[in-house]
Amino acid sequence: MAHIVESQMETPAADLRRRLDRAERQLPALVSGQVGEYLRSLDQIEQLFDQLAADAADVRPEMVRWLDLQARLGSRAGKLVRLAGAEGGFAALRAANPPAEGAWWRLDQLVAEERKRSWTRWALIAAAAVALLAVLAFVYSRWLAPSPELAEVMSTLNQVEQLVGDQNWDAAASLVEQTLQTTPDDPDLLVWAAV
Repeated sequence: MAHIVESQMETPAADLRRRLDRAERQLPALVSGQVGEYLRSLDQIEQLFDQLAADAADVRPEMVRWLDLQARLGSRAGKLVRLAGAEGGFAALRAANPPAEGAWWRLDQLVAEERKRSWTRWALIAAAAVALLAVLAFVYSRWLAPSPELAEVMSTLNQVEQLVGDQNWDAAASLVEQTLQTTPDDPDLLVWAAV
């Protein structure tokens, strides 16, 4: 009996696809202690791309997957930075894996910059809100707020109505007369004085 022995020779393109598959599957399931190994595997993928580019191979579909994987790395940067803490953080990983030039080796810097932009954005929003409130307060006090005399008249009218409701006529008349001394031309007070 003859056996057919299939020899599989792995081409760089097949190796690239296999490594991309593994990297895409590993990313959501990474745990502490695996970040350094994962980042080194990304370096190997980049080397395969360089090798295939030198051979003028068509790797457009793989390049799309590679760019998508890098975008997903960016969106999970905070989680990866926390996971890398078990290995000493990204600075220690970069020091242990020179030259560590890929963008994935600098995810801690990406997180720090995003945090800084976020704080700056919140500070600008808070400053704008405070400035808006100050402008509104100025506009209200300058043009919209009732005059102190009007506020006094309104307060007096409310008190007079309560006193009249309680049938306390003398106190109501006294309050109206007292307020008429500061605002003698108010028609509502004059009506109450006549009553």
